[in-house]
Amino acid sequence: MLDNPFAMRAFVTRQLISLSRTAVQDANKIKALELLGKSVGLFSEAPEAAPRAITADELKVQLMAHMRFIGLN
Repeated sequence: MLDNPFAMRAFVTRQLISLSRTAVQDANKIKALELLGKSVGLFSEAPEAAPRAITADELKVQLMAHMRFIGLN
């Protein structure tokens, strides 16, 4: 998983979602939600940059990683 940034991102996201729901202390829930929000640009103060165009090869790599992650080899 460490060599696959897409799988790592999905893992971290799932863990943060779980922590935001199950943490005993409210501070831990809030921190998990803050990190989730930052991961999607929710708290961005800087103007958003135009998204970078993705090449077909990059898209293929991402798609294959997602398919492997969900078990659709």
